Amino acid sequence: MGSTQATEFIGDIISVKTVISLLKSILITKEAICNITDEGLMFTAEHPSGVRTVAYIKKRMFSRFEKQDLIFDPFAIQTHVLIESLGILGPAVTAAADTCRLVYNSTDGYLEIILKDEEVDMTTTCQVTTFGVDEISPVFNSVTEPKKTCQIIMKSQALLNVLCQVHDSCDYVTFTFSPEDESFILSGRDNKDAWRVTFASKSKSFVTFRCTEEVEFSYSYHCIAACIIALRQSSELSLEMTEGGALIMLIKVENKHHKGYIELVALSSYTNSE
Repeated sequence: MGSTQATEFIGDIISVKTVISLLKSILITKEAICNITDEGLMFTAEHPSGVRTVAYIKKRMFSRFEKQDLIFDPFAIQTHVLIESLGILGPAVTAAADTCRLVYNSTDGYLEIILKDEEVDMTTTCQVTTFGVDEISPVFNSVTEPKKTCQIIMKSQALLNVLCQVHDSCDYVTFTFSPEDESFILSGRDNKDAWRVTFASKSKSFVTFRCTEEVEFSYSYHCIAACIIALRQSSELSLEMTEGGALIMLIKVENKHHKGYIELVALSSYTNSE
Protein backbone atom coordinates (compact mmCIF):
# COMPACT_ATOMS: atom_id res chain seq x y z
CA MET A 1 0.00 0.00 0.00
CA GLY A 2 1.13 3.57 -0.51
CA SER A 3 1.91 5.93 -3.30
CA THR A 4 3.60 4.84 -6.52
CA GLN A 5 5.68 8.03 -6.73
CA ALA A 6 8.92 8.59 -4.87
CA THR A 7 7.48 9.27 -1.45
CA GLU A 8 9.09 11.86 0.81
CA PHE A 9 7.82 10.28 4.05
CA ILE A 10 6.23 6.97 5.01
CA GLY A 11 5.55 5.95 8.60
CA ASP A 12 3.71 2.93 10.00
CA ILE A 13 2.26 3.85 13.40
CA ILE A 14 2.43 1.06 15.96
CA SER A 15 -0.43 2.34 18.15
CA VAL A 16 -3.04 4.68 16.67
CA LYS A 17 -4.74 5.00 20.07
CA THR A 18 -1.55 6.40 21.61
CA VAL A 19 -1.12 8.92 18.80
CA ILE A 20 -4.75 10.03 19.10
CA SER A 21 -4.29 10.54 22.85
CA LEU A 22 -1.22 12.69 22.24
CA LEU A 23 -2.99 14.80 19.61
CA LYS A 24 -6.03 15.31 21.86
CA SER A 25 -3.67 16.76 24.46
CA ILE A 26 -2.77 19.69 22.19
CA LEU A 27 -6.31 20.68 21.20
CA ILE A 28 -6.00 24.29 22.37
CA THR A 29 -6.57 25.63 18.83
CA LYS A 30 -8.04 24.26 15.61
CA GLU A 31 -4.70 23.97 13.83
CA ALA A 32 -1.28 22.53 14.62
CA ILE A 33 2.04 22.79 12.82
CA CYS A 34 3.73 19.49 11.93
CA ASN A 35 7.48 19.07 11.63
CA ILE A 36 8.93 15.84 10.20
CA THR A 37 12.46 15.24 11.50
CA ASP A 38 14.88 12.34 11.82
CA GLU A 39 13.60 11.87 15.40
CA GLY A 40 9.93 11.60 14.49
CA LEU A 41 6.91 13.88 14.09
CA MET A 42 6.30 16.99 16.17
CA PHE A 43 2.87 18.67 16.28
CA THR A 44 2.78 22.17 17.78
CA ALA A 45 -0.25 24.29 18.69
CA GLU A 46 -0.22 27.86 20.03
CA HIS A 47 -3.03 29.72 21.79
CA PRO A 48 -3.36 33.53 21.82
CA SER A 49 -3.33 33.49 25.64
CA GLY A 50 0.35 32.58 25.46
CA VAL A 51 0.32 28.79 25.68
CA ARG A 52 2.11 26.37 23.37
CA THR A 53 1.57 22.61 23.42
CA VAL A 54 3.74 20.11 21.57
CA ALA A 55 3.02 16.42 20.90
CA TYR A 56 6.14 14.36 20.19
CA ILE A 57 5.46 11.26 18.07
CA LYS A 58 8.87 9.67 18.44
CA LYS A 59 10.48 7.50 15.79
CA ARG A 60 10.25 4.45 18.06
CA MET A 61 6.45 4.74 17.86
CA PHE A 62 6.67 3.62 14.22
CA SER A 63 7.40 0.10 13.00
CA ARG A 64 8.53 1.70 9.74
CA PHE A 65 9.91 5.23 9.52
CA GLU A 66 11.31 6.31 6.17
CA LYS A 67 11.99 9.87 5.07
CA GLN A 68 14.00 11.27 2.24
CA ASP A 69 17.29 12.91 3.16
CA LEU A 70 15.98 16.43 3.03
CA ILE A 71 14.81 19.19 5.35
CA PHE A 72 11.03 19.25 5.40
CA ASP A 73 9.23 22.55 5.50
CA PRO A 74 6.70 22.46 8.34
CA PHE A 75 3.06 22.32 7.36
CA ALA A 76 -0.17 23.17 9.16
CA ILE A 77 -3.09 20.79 9.61
CA GLN A 78 -6.48 20.88 11.34
CA THR A 79 -5.90 18.78 14.45
CA HIS A 80 -9.49 17.70 15.06
CA VAL A 81 -9.81 16.52 11.43
CA LEU A 82 -6.61 14.50 11.78
CA ILE A 83 -7.87 12.93 15.02
CA GLU A 84 -11.23 12.05 13.47
CA SER A 85 -9.53 10.54 10.42
CA LEU A 86 -7.25 8.39 12.59
CA GLY A 87 -10.28 7.35 14.64
CA ILE A 88 -11.94 5.75 11.61
CA LEU A 89 -10.39 2.51 12.85
CA GLY A 90 -12.59 2.57 15.92
CA PRO A 91 -11.56 0.85 19.15
CA ALA A 92 -8.71 -1.54 18.48
CA VAL A 93 -9.62 -5.10 19.41
CA THR A 94 -6.28 -6.50 18.31
CA ALA A 95 -2.77 -5.10 17.98
CA ALA A 96 -3.02 -5.35 14.20
CA ALA A 97 -6.17 -3.21 14.20
CA ASP A 98 -4.37 -0.41 16.03
CA THR A 99 -1.95 0.42 13.23
CA CYS A 100 -2.00 2.66 10.19
CA ARG A 101 0.34 4.24 7.64
CA LEU A 102 1.07 7.92 7.13
CA VAL A 103 2.26 9.09 3.71
CA TYR A 104 3.37 12.65 2.94
CA ASN A 105 4.63 14.44 -0.14
CA SER A 106 5.03 18.20 0.13
CA THR A 107 3.64 18.73 -3.38
CA ASP A 108 0.38 16.86 -2.72
CA GLY A 109 -1.21 19.32 -0.31
CA TYR A 110 -2.41 16.61 2.07
CA LEU A 111 -1.31 14.01 4.62
CA GLU A 112 -2.51 10.56 3.59
CA ILE A 113 -3.68 8.02 6.16
CA ILE A 114 -3.93 4.42 4.99
CA LEU A 115 -5.78 1.84 7.08
CA LYS A 116 -5.62 -1.76 5.94
CA ASP A 117 -7.67 -4.65 7.30
CA GLU A 118 -5.87 -7.85 6.27
CA GLU A 119 -8.69 -10.12 7.42
CA VAL A 120 -11.24 -8.73 4.97
CA ASP A 121 -8.67 -7.45 2.45
CA MET A 122 -10.01 -3.91 2.64
CA THR A 123 -8.02 -0.66 2.52
CA THR A 124 -9.37 2.72 3.62
CA THR A 125 -7.58 5.92 2.64
CA CYS A 126 -8.08 9.40 4.09
CA GLN A 127 -6.44 12.54 2.77
CA VAL A 128 -6.24 15.32 5.34
CA THR A 129 -5.61 18.71 3.77
CA THR A 130 -2.45 20.56 4.78
CA PHE A 131 -1.67 24.24 4.36
CA GLY A 132 1.20 26.67 4.78
CA VAL A 133 2.37 27.74 8.21
CA ASP A 134 2.35 31.37 7.08
CA GLU A 135 -1.43 31.20 7.37
CA ILE A 136 -1.05 30.87 11.17
CA SER A 137 0.01 33.88 13.23
CA PRO A 138 2.76 32.91 15.71
CA VAL A 139 2.11 33.64 19.39
CA PHE A 140 5.65 33.60 20.68
CA ASN A 141 9.13 32.41 19.85
CA SER A 142 10.90 29.54 21.60
CA VAL A 143 11.66 30.05 25.29
CA THR A 144 15.38 30.78 25.42
CA GLU A 145 15.78 32.02 28.99
CA PRO A 146 18.71 30.04 30.43
CA LYS A 147 17.93 30.61 34.10
CA LYS A 148 15.47 28.20 35.69
CA THR A 149 14.28 29.24 39.14
CA CYS A 150 12.38 26.00 39.76
CA GLN A 151 12.87 22.45 38.53
CA ILE A 152 10.72 19.67 39.93
CA ILE A 153 9.52 16.19 39.05
CA MET A 154 6.17 15.29 40.55
CA LYS A 155 3.54 12.58 40.42
CA SER A 156 1.05 13.27 37.64
CA GLN A 157 -1.88 12.16 39.78
CA ALA A 158 -1.23 14.91 42.33
CA LEU A 159 -1.56 17.69 39.74
CA LEU A 160 -4.41 15.91 37.96
CA ASN A 161 -6.46 15.73 41.18
CA VAL A 162 -6.30 19.51 41.56
CA LEU A 163 -6.97 20.46 37.94
CA CYS A 164 -9.97 18.14 37.68
CA GLN A 165 -11.64 19.87 40.65
CA VAL A 166 -11.21 23.42 39.36
CA HIS A 167 -14.50 24.98 38.25
CA ASP A 168 -14.84 26.07 34.62
CA SER A 169 -15.45 29.65 35.73
CA CYS A 170 -11.82 29.92 36.91
CA ASP A 171 -9.89 32.16 34.52
CA TYR A 172 -6.37 31.86 35.88
CA VAL A 173 -4.30 29.45 37.95
CA THR A 174 -1.44 30.86 40.00
CA PHE A 175 1.75 28.81 40.47
CA THR A 176 3.81 29.76 43.54
CA PHE A 177 7.17 28.19 44.41
CA SER A 178 8.98 28.94 47.64
CA PRO A 179 12.50 27.79 48.62
CA GLU A 180 11.99 29.02 52.20
CA ASP A 181 9.36 26.46 53.18
CA GLU A 182 10.03 24.28 50.11
CA SER A 183 6.49 24.27 48.81
CA PHE A 184 4.53 24.43 45.58
CA ILE A 185 1.17 26.21 45.76
CA LEU A 186 -1.65 26.22 43.23
CA SER A 187 -4.38 28.81 43.72
CA GLY A 188 -7.17 30.55 41.85
CA ARG A 189 -10.65 32.05 42.04
CA ASP A 190 -13.87 30.98 40.37
CA ASN A 191 -17.33 32.56 40.44
CA LYS A 192 -17.99 31.18 43.93
CA ASP A 193 -14.83 31.56 45.98
CA ALA A 194 -11.04 31.40 46.06
CA TRP A 195 -9.17 28.10 46.36
CA ARG A 196 -5.62 27.14 47.31
CA VAL A 197 -3.72 23.82 47.40
CA THR A 198 -0.26 23.45 48.95
CA PHE A 199 2.21 20.66 48.13
CA ALA A 200 5.09 20.29 50.58
CA SER A 201 8.37 19.33 48.89
CA LYS A 202 8.85 16.37 51.25
CA SER A 203 5.44 14.93 50.43
CA LYS A 204 4.95 11.85 48.28
CA SER A 205 3.77 14.11 45.46
CA PHE A 206 7.36 14.90 44.48
CA VAL A 207 10.24 12.86 43.09
CA THR A 208 12.63 15.84 43.13
CA PHE A 209 12.20 19.48 44.19
CA ARG A 210 14.63 22.29 43.42
CA CYS A 211 13.76 25.97 43.90
CA THR A 212 16.34 28.77 44.12
CA GLU A 213 14.05 31.76 44.68
CA GLU A 214 10.40 32.49 45.40
CA VAL A 215 8.34 33.03 42.26
CA GLU A 216 4.66 33.51 41.58
CA PHE A 217 3.03 33.70 38.15
CA SER A 218 -0.47 33.14 36.78
CA TYR A 219 -1.62 31.35 33.64
CA SER A 220 -4.84 30.79 31.74
CA TYR A 221 -6.60 27.86 33.42
CA HIS A 222 -8.33 26.63 30.28
CA CYS A 223 -5.03 26.21 28.45
CA ILE A 224 -3.27 24.67 31.46
CA ALA A 225 -6.19 22.23 31.66
CA ALA A 226 -5.34 21.04 28.14
CA CYS A 227 -2.77 18.74 29.74
CA ILE A 228 -5.42 16.80 31.70
CA ILE A 229 -5.77 14.15 28.97
CA ALA A 230 -2.01 13.59 29.00
CA LEU A 231 -1.84 13.53 32.83
CA ARG A 232 -4.44 10.77 32.93
CA GLN A 233 -2.05 8.51 31.02
CA SER A 234 1.11 9.57 32.82
CA SER A 235 2.84 8.65 36.05
CA GLU A 236 5.27 11.58 36.34
CA LEU A 237 5.90 15.00 34.83
CA SER A 238 8.73 17.49 35.00
CA LEU A 239 7.91 21.13 35.66
CA GLU A 240 10.27 24.07 35.23
CA MET A 241 9.81 27.81 35.60
CA THR A 242 12.11 30.44 34.16
CA GLU A 243 13.02 33.74 35.76
CA GLY A 244 10.67 35.55 33.38
CA GLY A 245 7.68 33.35 34.23
CA ALA A 246 7.66 30.81 31.40
CA LEU A 247 6.19 27.55 32.70
CA ILE A 248 7.48 24.39 31.01
CA MET A 249 5.81 21.02 31.60
CA LEU A 250 7.00 17.78 30.01
CA ILE A 251 4.55 14.91 30.44
CA LYS A 252 5.42 11.34 29.54
CA VAL A 253 2.31 9.67 28.11
CA GLU A 254 2.52 5.89 28.23
CA ASN A 255 0.51 2.73 28.00
CA LYS A 256 1.58 -0.89 28.23
CA HIS A 257 3.79 -0.84 25.14
CA HIS A 258 4.28 2.74 23.91
CA LYS A 259 5.51 6.10 25.18
CA GLY A 260 5.11 9.60 23.85
CA TYR A 261 5.64 13.09 25.21
CA ILE A 262 3.57 16.24 25.57
CA GLU A 263 5.29 19.54 26.23
CA LEU A 264 3.30 22.53 27.46
CA VAL A 265 4.90 25.98 27.60
CA ALA A 266 2.84 28.78 29.14
CA LEU A 267 3.73 32.46 29.28
CA SER A 268 2.64 34.24 32.44
CA SER A 269 -0.55 36.29 32.20
CA TYR A 270 0.38 38.52 35.12
CA THR A 271 2.15 38.55 38.51
CA ASN A 272 0.90 39.78 41.86
CA SER A 273 3.08 42.86 41.53
CA GLU A 274 1.19 44.07 38.45
